[in-house]
Amino acid sequence: MDYTLLIVTYFTLLLLIGVFMGRAGNERSFILADQQITFPLLVATIVSTFYGASAVIGAVSITNQIGLGVIWFIVPFYLGNIFLIWLIPRIKCSESFTLPDFLGGFYGKGVASVASLLLAVLCLVPESIIAGGRILEMMTPLTFLQSMIVVCIIIVLYTLIGGMRSVVVSDLLQFALMLISLLIIVPYLIPAGLEEGASPIVTTIESLPDGFLDPFAFMGTQEIIVWFILLFSFPVVSAPLYQRIFASAPWINVRKALIYSLIIWFFIDLIVVFSGLTSVQYEPYDPDKAFFILGATVLPPILQAVFLLGILSAVMSTADSFLHSGASSLSYDVFRPIIKKEGRIIVLFSRLMVILLGAASLYLALYFQEIIPALIFLLTVWISGMLIPTLYTLFYLRLTQSAAFLSIVSGSLAAVLWRFYPLMDAASIDPLFVGLTCSLIFAFTTNLITK
Repeated sequence: MDYTLLIVTYFTLLLLIGVFMGRAGNERSFILADQQITFPLLVATIVSTFYGASAVIGAVSITNQIGLGVIWFIVPFYLGNIFLIWLIPRIKCSESFTLPDFLGGFYGKGVASVASLLLAVLCLVPESIIAGGRILEMMTPLTFLQSMIVVCIIIVLYTLIGGMRSVVVSDLLQFALMLISLLIIVPYLIPAGLEEGASPIVTTIESLPDGFLDPFAFMGTQEIIVWFILLFSFPVVSAPLYQRIFASAPWINVRKALIYSLIIWFFIDLIVVFSGLTSVQYEPYDPDKAFFILGATVLPPILQAVFLLGILSAVMSTADSFLHSGASSLSYDVFRPIIKKEGRIIVLFSRLMVILLGAASLYLALYFQEIIPALIFLLTVWISGMLIPTLYTLFYLRLTQSAAFLSIVSGSLAAVLWRFYPLMDAASIDPLFVGLTCSLIFAFTTNLITK
C-alpha cells in the first residue's frame, strides 16, 4: 500500500522539531544542549541511539540466518554496558564536550584531532540509510535509490538545524514510535503460520532448520571472538554515548539511566529474536527484509503502517545521533584549535560537517547495500584505533602523547589495510586482530621510548 501521506507527515514533524529546537547560538548549545538533558530524555536518547538499523533490523536478519547464534551479537553489548556503568564516575567528572576532547585532556590537542578524524568514520551511517531506504521503498512509490536519498536528506536537515536539542527531542518521539511498533507485532508472532490447535511454541521450534537453536552451529571460533570484542568494546568507546553523558544535567544519575536502558534493550531483544525465528517460516525472503516481510505478512494494513513507521523511527534515531556526534567533534576538536575561535563559527562548521558526513554515508550505502557488512567494517576501524588508548585513560594508565597518537593511527590504518590488502588469505586473520595488535604494540613500545 501507499503510505506517502503518513511518511510526509512524519518527516514534516521531524523538520519542525529541528526548526523549533534550532536556537543553538554557541557550541555548548549545539553540541551539548546546554547540559540540560533530563533523566527521561537521557534514557530515551540512549535507547534509541543504539537500537536502530543494526540492533533491530540487523538482529532480525542475523536470527533469520543463524538462529540463536545472534546471542553473540547481543550479549557482549550488554556486558560492555555493564562494564561501562562501573566506569561512569571517571567519565562524568570530566568537563569535556566529546570523546576525543576527553582523550585530549590527557594527551593533548593532536590526539583529540586524530581521534576526531577517526570518529568521523564511525559516525558514517550507511547501514541506517540502507535500512531507511528499504522501508521507504515499501511504503511509497519511490525506488530504493530514491528512498535512500530522501532518508539521507531528512536526517541531515533536522540534525543540522537543531543540533543536540533536535536530536534528543526527536529521539523521544522515535523511541515511543519504536516501542509501539514492536509491541504491535508481539500478539501476531507466536500464532503466525501455525495450524489450528497446534502448540505455538512447540510448532515454531519444530519448524526451524537444523542448528538454529545451537549458538555455535553457524559461526566459527574466530567469528565469535570478533563479534564479542566488537560489541563489548562498542559502549566503552562510543562517542555518542560519551556525548550524552557530558550533555546530561549535572544532577542526573547516569548509571541509573544506563541500567534502565539495559532493561528496555532486553525486552526489545526478546521481541527481535523471536521475530527473527518466526520470519524463517516465510519464503521467499531476503534476510535484510525479513522483519519487513514478517510485518507485512502477519499484520493487517493499518497496523502495517504503524509498524513500518516505528521501525523507520528506530533507524532515523540512530543516524541523527551518530551524524551529530561526528560533525560536532570535527568542529570542536579539529576546526576550533585551528581557527582559535568559538561561538557561531563552530556551529556553522558543525552544520557543514553534518552535510558532508551525510553525503559520505549515502555513498557508502550505495557501495555496501547490506546492513551488517557496513556496520562490521566501520566498527572494526574505530575500535582498532580507539580501544587501547581509551582503556589506558579510563584506568589511569597514562600514555605519552606520541604513544596515544601512534596507537590510534596504527590500529585504524592496520585494520583498513588488512581489510583491503591482506598479506595472506583474508579469512585466516580478521582485520580486528591485526588492528588491535598494532595499536597495543605501538602504545606499549612508544610509551617506553618516549616516557
